[in-house]
Amino acid sequence: MSQINLYRTNKPIIIYSFINPFCKECWLLEPIIKKLALEYGNYFTVRPVISIHPMFEDVKINSNKNHLKQYVALAIKAAGLQGNNAGRQFLEKIQVAHFHYDDDLLNKDIIMNYASLIDLDLDEFSNDLFSNSAKKAYLADLKLTKEMNISEFPSLVFFSKHNEEYTLKITGKADYNAYVDLLYKLLDEIPEPQAKPNVELFLKEQGLLSIEDIAFIYDWSLDKTKKVLNKLKLKGQVKELNILSRKYWSYNVKK
Repeated sequence: MSQINLYRTNKPIIIYSFINPFCKECWLLEPIIKKLALEYGNYFTVRPVISIHPMFEDVKINSNKNHLKQYVALAIKAAGLQGNNAGRQFLEKIQVAHFHYDDDLLNKDIIMNYASLIDLDLDEFSNDLFSNSAKKAYLADLKLTKEMNISEFPSLVFFSKHNEEYTLKITGKADYNAYVDLLYKLLDEIPEPQAKPNVELFLKEQGLLSIEDIAFIYDWSLDKTKKVLNKLKLKGQVKELNILSRKYWSYNVKK
């Protein structure tokens, strides 16, 4: 199966995903987006819109923690200057670090370390961190957040490319079927879900996932998920990690 890519173009629907990278509910939405992309990703592309409150009109980097978190937002936009997929991958690294490892990510060395884990030009990324381009991209996100009257995170806005006046919004985290229903309404048809890749290939592309997330994405019971993962573990294809008293699974990169 080809690589999972939420950002391929020429699809009839754009989903604007309004998130705060440090928002727990936004992080909990990720498995829903991943499952939606696996099943119906040939119909939509996702554009993350970053917003961190308070939303200062003049973004400055200083010792204030809120400003330092905005520095992380600028880093996400700087990564996105190298492509939407790069921006998405960097955002996920930031969220994994923050929610799995309890890491505030509030200094440049740590941010550069996570940037090195994905396919970024690090020199270009370092320069873009303090560029007007990253700042303009972040301010554009803040402007879009205001224009679409987004006051709660996460919020997803479904936008039809074929009918610009036809938009639908879900505020907060909803049931998975609610997002599927919005796709049906915008497409005016009931599309067949795509076949999902083998779980080890999915973990190879997505990194770290809890057993609960995997069970949800694959529509398996927890018992079946454990059996599948343990078989793959015995084959050396996946590995189990203990992080902050919780268990996660990832692809086992063979050296």
